[in-house]
Amino acid sequence: MTLVRCHRGIRPVLPRGHRLYGVPGGRIYLDVRESPMMLARALGLYEQAKVQALREFLEPGATFIDIGANKGDFTVLAASIVGPSGRVIAIEPDPDNFRWLRRSVEENAIPNAECHQIALGSDNYKGILHLAAMSGLHSLLSLPGRVEEGVEIVDVRALDHFIGDAGVDAIKIDVEGFEAEVLVGADRTLGKASLTSIFLDLHPDLGVDSAAVMSTLAGYGFGLHE
Repeated sequence: MTLVRCHRGIRPVLPRGHRLYGVPGGRIYLDVRESPMMLARALGLYEQAKVQALREFLEPGATFIDIGANKGDFTVLAASIVGPSGRVIAIEPDPDNFRWLRRSVEENAIPNAECHQIALGSDNYKGILHLAAMSGLHSLLSLPGRVEEGVEIVDVRALDHFIGDAGVDAIKIDVEGFEAEVLVGADRTLGKASLTSIFLDLHPDLGVDSAAVMSTLAGYGFGLHE
């Protein structure tokens, strides 16, 4: 809440447009005027617990999938941890986010990071991405009460189909209410012995049944880590 008030107060004096800012693991392109979330990234205050969790659980040589990569902050961080012997796969469906994600990966000269302009869901189909004013709030859900800035038709893929038989060590999922659908399409992947960590954002305010999602993950042997 403090950051929201701060952002409103200083927004007129913040620089316009996307610029490079230092984040854990490298630098990414951000428009700090856009939202408190983007300013928090530039200040090193964004999702600090998740940053620490990646540093604790990711290892050199690991394969990491960033589902809902946005501008690439966790993609860049993961690449710095897994190193040249690892692999980072960034998934981002929004064309504008994807453009800046790819530029951020190029800026950091990360040879082991690949970017894919798709969404993930329960199957393979064409989906409607509902665009919010803040780029971190785009969703494949049509959300009553949220002001839409437009829509994009995007390719949706099931993670099992997309990743195939490749090994996966860790997954980050931040998809604004579409978590359960992503997990449905990841049945085979969730059962892989190599997968040890899932960094999951849950959105019960968007209708997600958190208990049901955790029960699903428990069926694959995952437990909650404080």
